[in-house]
Amino acid sequence: MCVVHLGACGQASTDIDPELTRHSTQHAIAAADFSDRELKNLLGFQAVTPSSTIEPNVEPSVYKATEVLTALKFAYGRSAGITARHFDIDQDGAVTLRDAQQILQYAIQRIPIPENLTTLRATPTLFASSYQNMKSQGLPQLPLSDFTFALTSAWATGNFFGDGSTIVMLSKSNSIKCYLITGGIDQTCIGAPPRYIKDENRTEFKFYRLTKLLTLEDTGKSIPGCLTPRKALVADFNKDGHPDIFVACTGWDSPQIDGSFPQEANKLLINDGAGRGNFTVSDVGATDRHGDGAGYYHGASAADVDGDGYPDIVLTDNFRGPWDASSGQQIVFLMNQKTDPVTFKTDNNRVANRCMRREGTWPACPGPYFAVELIDVDGDGNFDIVAGGAEPGISNAYTAMADTIILYNDGRGYFGARATVITPDPTYPSVLDFTILEKTPGEKLVLIGRSYGGDDRSQSVQVFNVKTNIVTTPWIGQRPWVEWWLPAKINGVLGITPYANTRFAEVFIAP
Repeated sequence: MCVVHLGACGQASTDIDPELTRHSTQHAIAAADFSDRELKNLLGFQAVTPSSTIEPNVEPSVYKATEVLTALKFAYGRSAGITARHFDIDQDGAVTLRDAQQILQYAIQRIPIPENLTTLRATPTLFASSYQNMKSQGLPQLPLSDFTFALTSAWATGNFFGDGSTIVMLSKSNSIKCYLITGGIDQTCIGAPPRYIKDENRTEFKFYRLTKLLTLEDTGKSIPGCLTPRKALVADFNKDGHPDIFVACTGWDSPQIDGSFPQEANKLLINDGAGRGNFTVSDVGATDRHGDGAGYYHGASAADVDGDGYPDIVLTDNFRGPWDASSGQQIVFLMNQKTDPVTFKTDNNRVANRCMRREGTWPACPGPYFAVELIDVDGDGNFDIVAGGAEPGISNAYTAMADTIILYNDGRGYFGARATVITPDPTYPSVLDFTILEKTPGEKLVLIGRSYGGDDRSQSVQVFNVKTNIVTTPWIGQRPWVEWWLPAKINGVLGITPYANTRFAEVFIAP
């Protein structure tokens, strides 16, 4: 295992020494001067001269493009394969000082250049599953550190506007102010029953363009959302070739005065026929409990599980199972009906019944589940379920029975006849996220993002080897909460990093 803080595997994690930084940059410039002719030929364009207004004894902030190239090589630790195309970060068709300055910052800070910079130049791919659409785009960490308003954990990315650019949907919370420090909800925020939601407290789904400078530019597009978005899925639900969005929602995350948790339906955003981001928005959810589809939906994933070519949705509804035993298991499916407009049919019989009798007549079903993904774990071409939440021991046997588990697809879209329970972690028993990495052909690793117990006091990443069943914990950390982890490759090493630069931005975990 290797955990690095913006360094290569095997190197010690240290704070940047200003003297060493200047020394490193000077070495890079000296190397550029030494090989100036060769580098000019490689770049194929005229070198850019430094600014003439430089204070004495202060390193210039602008360097020749040839110097930047060598600085890039120096910082990145390799000399082959770097060409002029690596510099056009803003993709304006020219290598300019603006590009060069951005690249040079990596060299000055001795930070490896993310290999996924080049993959951002391609139009985002529309994959077959929402897991792939989140984890396989080669995304860098989302640049959220400059945002001045509260965001929920639901975000999505794709070619939503049809122009080939990477568009990121973020969820601006308008209800965070309603949660009192002393607990409960400010009653002035409460709407009319049965959902108790005022429109003014709904989240806004805001759309930003991810630039090649790794910044987010506001497109001005905003769509009213639900109260508490938990997770956003990207999939082509109507099979018109354009990315759509599904957002799992929970409703109020704190009980009302009477102790109830008012729930809400999820949001479905169907892209227009031209794929230009003119979404049609509707409410969807499991209708076997509430006619309007409301629930306390926490986890979600989308993929075609019954082989009809259309993405289906699996949800975790935390008010099924141990908190409402009569409603059965928490993992429920919305099966795509292949209609226009898009509709779904509730199916809560696709997962093998794992409810059991405990303490006499009290029926307990596994839960609560916070995370669920549809991933082909065993490589048979079928999507399996990977799920986790509050493992036994987090509270008591009645409210915490969510084994972290792989439920294998039987080939017909039914799950659980064959299952693997992953070793629980009593120190970090709340499961938030899953990432699958294949380090070598046939050797799949499930990387599990965990927290202490439903809060952000501490957290860990657990690694489960599917082939050997060996479990390790290569990383633990403190605040803040890391809801999602993204695959990344640094210096040729495959690992994961937090999804946003506000979440342990310096951490890279390579199992």
